[in-house]
Amino acid sequence: MESCSSYFLPRLIGFSNASYLVSTGGVFPPNSKHFGDLFNEILPDPSQVLPRALELASEIAENVSPTSQYLNRALMWRNPGTAEEAHLLESAVICHTFGSEDQKEGVKAFFEKRKPTFRANLDDDPPVNMPWWSEVDTGRNPKAKAPSKL
Repeated sequence: MESCSSYFLPRLIGFSNASYLVSTGGVFPPNSKHFGDLFNEILPDPSQVLPRALELASEIAENVSPTSQYLNRALMWRNPGTAEEAHLLESAVICHTFGSEDQKEGVKAFFEKRKPTFRANLDDDPPVNMPWWSEVDTGRNPKAKAPSKL
């Protein structure tokens, strides 16, 4: 296991599927039932991946404010760990974003049937409880006793 997959994989596809994938040593296609709903889209040809990724990135950039994108990711990746704490945190963040210039622009653009022009940034107007997470101090890496043979 690598790249924190021992943490994320069971949470994304379930313990049983994760165990099966890492225990069998098999190579599975992306549409294998063992991946569950891990992938939002599966394209039939690898040459379609980059054009679709660019299309999706443009769609996100045109329709979602960068501030909202950042806050949503931070809420998911740096959540407090319990449903109750997440609810309190999300409530505080959403109270901050309601009434913001980007929120007003998004609503106005929707009713005017046009693309929004978002201008807010977290440097100028962060939620009062940001950052809500504690940075992890990993310290210095311990020195190996002997050179690695890898």
